[in-house]
Amino acid sequence: MAVDVFMPKMSDHMVSGEIAGWLAGEGDLVQEGQPIVEIVTDKVTAEIEAPASGILKGIRKGVKIGKHISVGETIAFIANEGEQVPVLPPLVQVEERSREGQAPGVQKGSDIKANQIADATPVAVQTAIKYGID
Repeated sequence: MAVDVFMPKMSDHMVSGEIAGWLAGEGDLVQEGQPIVEIVTDKVTAEIEAPASGILKGIRKGVKIGKHISVGETIAFIANEGEQVPVLPPLVQVEERSREGQAPGVQKGSDIKANQIADATPVAVQTAIKYGID
């Protein structure tokens, strides 16, 4: 049975990783633990290792160098000789996080004015009472 190669979550805040380069090509024989693709995240450049031994097959359409891939997305498969792999739809480009670290699609702005004090949440109020904070 074919084994998925997917974009791993390298940190708690990681939502996507960028493909930096393939270290093995379509049809190459790979060994479990062998680095097959290099990724770049907001904090680190890392190599994804083959999760199993076999032939690297079915590199997903849209998975290119410089492309941002969502965490958990299948990017390729490792299968045995003659084994068929699923054909997945092409990946759509993931928006890169903004320079300010804002998640994609989130609009910047606030309903609170500069000199206005925001209401505390019930949990914050209880914590302040518990520790005698005014």
